[in-house]
Amino acid sequence: MNKNIALMVCVLLSACNQVEPSESLEVKQKQTSSDQVKQKTIDQPKKTAVVLAAFAYQEVKDQRLDQQCIWTDDANAAAKQYWSIQPNIELNGHSRFSKDDVALSAVVLVKPIKNCSEFYKTAQTAFAYAINNDRDWVNSLPIQSNQLIQNTDETVSIDLNHNGKPEQSYVCLNSESMDVFFKEAIQDKSFIHAHVQLSYSVEGGVDDTLACNDSFFSKLGIIRKEDPQTGNVIYISK
Repeated sequence: MNKNIALMVCVLLSACNQVEPSESLEVKQKQTSSDQVKQKTIDQPKKTAVVLAAFAYQEVKDQRLDQQCIWTDDANAAAKQYWSIQPNIELNGHSRFSKDDVALSAVVLVKPIKNCSEFYKTAQTAFAYAINNDRDWVNSLPIQSNQLIQNTDETVSIDLNHNGKPEQSYVCLNSESMDVFFKEAIQDKSFIHAHVQLSYSVEGGVDDTLACNDSFFSKLGIIRKEDPQTGNVIYISK
């Protein structure tokens, strides 16, 4: 469904969503100083790959249904809580966010679900579950509860690899999706990538300042190219 650019910006800035995360839900606590979050480094002798879940729609043949679902790597995720965030293109390079900045919202997975759109399924995210809320989640990114840090100044940070160092987020826009990159520092060669499908397309093309183009990837030190074996787009550090 096409919508105009104003709606696109509204979604990305999280201005169109009411954020009501439950204060009773537990997230990791961090101490803050007046200017920055004090970080505690947790030694990890072996760094493991981070697998991110993805929101999707339930589908039967060519007909889309209203039921929302999620693909995850957890074979026993029923009744578990995830957090939904909307990556904010206006906060590229930031690692601390207000709950409004990222439209933070709690999501509880319910029973396993059939016909969750396999467009979002990967070899790592092979398990699909229904969601306890009918909101349109496809514009958002789900993360597990232990990947979210609650700072004492009421901001939140994202720690996807559980090493005690929050990642900075960098977002760029395509006509029907956005690519999100998480790096602990812009000069780091390691990064975590997420592709977020949008429920609308951008009419008239994407402005160069927001687009996933060579200028954006050059600033991050990332090269985008096609995998000769699979034909898929891959991202590597320079």
